[in-house]
Amino acid sequence: MAHERKQMKQLYFIRHGQSELNLLGIVTGSIDSPLTDTGRLQAKLAAADIKNLGVDLIVTSNLSRARETANIIANEIGYNASDVISDELFTEQACGSFEGKVCATPPCLVDCPGAETDDQLMLRAKKGLDYLKTLQADTILLVSHGAYSRALRATVHSEAITAEEPDNAKVVQFI
Repeated sequence: MAHERKQMKQLYFIRHGQSELNLLGIVTGSIDSPLTDTGRLQAKLAAADIKNLGVDLIVTSNLSRARETANIIANEIGYNASDVISDELFTEQACGSFEGKVCATPPCLVDCPGAETDDQLMLRAKKGLDYLKTLQADTILLVSHGAYSRALRATVHSEAITAEEPDNAKVVQFI
């Protein structure tokens, strides 16, 4: 009897917990910034919401704030943290010269040296979604970043990218 291949039926997304640079209002982008104690607590609290979702697979960005969030959730829900898949495909949007600067509102990345444009981010989100669809899992939890969530949501729902990002450690269902 042939084994039936599992295909992703559900995709849950969670933005990493609060990072040190989030707390300071600094544009993080591709800069690595560790979680704060609040961020770690947010991840633990989010795990309570995730525990009964039947997650088969956890995938995360390669940045430490997302990886640590994923590992905390994995430990809290009884998932083997060494089985978490980390991939740079799911990293945050690079903000070029805005990175490391205090900014009250999200920067406009048009004509910003070194920034990843929304179009480039959308392309990466499509590649990410295509990759997730190849994984053998019914229910995937993706731990990533705010701007990436905007692009992924737009990709999943075939809509324009918006400025709305989920709060830190808030679980949303995309599929």
